[in-house]
Amino acid sequence: MAWLKSHQEIARHPKTKRLAKALDISLPTAIGHLHLLWWWAMDFAKNGDLSKE
Repeated sequence: MAWLKSHQEIARHPKTKRLAKALDISLPTAIGHLHLLWWWAMDFAKNGDLSKE
């Protein structure tokens, strides 16, 4: 099982707020989407390259 460090400031970060606005979703939903992406990347893009996945 992988471990991911998540800081509480993600909820106040301008990029997180822009993501929520761009996707027309709530801030908590955007944070959830980010975590799901990070977890997926840890499992399927271990080298960090998302272009071929």
